[in-house]
Amino acid sequence: MPLAIFGAAVLKNLIQYLLQRLLGFENYLFWFCRFKVATLRSDVHEKHIFRLPDIPTEEGAYLLDIGANIGIISVHLARMFPKNHILAFEPVPENYRVLCRIVKHYGLTNVTTYNLGLSDSNGTLDMLMPIQGKVRKQGLSHVLSPQDSAQSNGTQYKVDAFRLDDWWAKHFPLARIAGMKLDVENHESAVLRGAEKSLLAFRPWVVTELWDNQNRTETHQLMKKAGDYTCKVNRNEALVAADINDPTEQNFFFIP
Repeated sequence: MPLAIFGAAVLKNLIQYLLQRLLGFENYLFWFCRFKVATLRSDVHEKHIFRLPDIPTEEGAYLLDIGANIGIISVHLARMFPKNHILAFEPVPENYRVLCRIVKHYGLTNVTTYNLGLSDSNGTLDMLMPIQGKVRKQGLSHVLSPQDSAQSNGTQYKVDAFRLDDWWAKHFPLARIAGMKLDVENHESAVLRGAEKSLLAFRPWVVTELWDNQNRTETHQLMKKAGDYTCKVNRNEALVAADINDPTEQNFFFIP
């Protein structure tokens, strides 16, 4: 890593540490979320989300924010799709409390929050919020995998989790899903395995972050199995055909 980049990363980590100590963790997350909501269009890693209105979306149907974290994307989904209702799923307790606070702060009457995770089975999941350089990294909260060290530094949680197909049939049996945003830190293929019936029945668009690994391959295969989806990426402020094997791409749009 170049020295200048390393120095910037160290400075950023120090600022985050000081703010978390000064404000308290959840107050820090609340103000951080407000900052990110205001500046998201200039974030090269997140601004792809503003291409979603380019995709035909069934009015009145539900949009799912799976892995809503502290609500940054939930706010923008609510604003971009005022005629749809957003269901925001976040399993980590601290993140969820801030998500609820953000929904109230922005007066998002078309957002409902759920303190649970989605996966390929019903039960519980073990999750970790990492600590790096004494900083709690809420954005990197993830389901523990066999690759995680038993000594992984951070806060661990046991959270409720459900297959979307089963949860939807119980709670919204007569409703339709128009779109799904997934940001679940390498657990995307598991979420989609639990949503195969919903994908086939409702044909929602899916926007998701996928790292260049086996989870990406499995997710692509699941979307092919779900039907005639096209895969696109945001390039030069437009959605263009994606190469799922391009390691430089991380954010993908699956469009029916």
